Amino acid sequence: TLFSKDIKQESDVIEANKKLYDVDEFRSEILNNKVSKSTIYAKIKSGEIKAVKIGRKPFIPAWFVDELLTSRNI
Repeated sequence: TLFSKDIKQESDVIEANKKLYDVDEFRSEILNNKVSKSTIYAKIKSGEIKAVKIGRKPFIPAWFVDELLTSRNI
């Protein structure tokens, strides 16, 4: 229906404007589950993966994901 088509387009816009990835999203969407969560947390702690914390939860900024994908240092 027309209504469901509009919702999909809105969600595409929201996804395109994504600013932060949580660890699970980063692992599944960017790294295709090829790296363990504990490795990601260790790399965040060492500074190898840039992250900001909101409360106790780390989030990876979209600009870092873009740099990572551009440089292919996955």
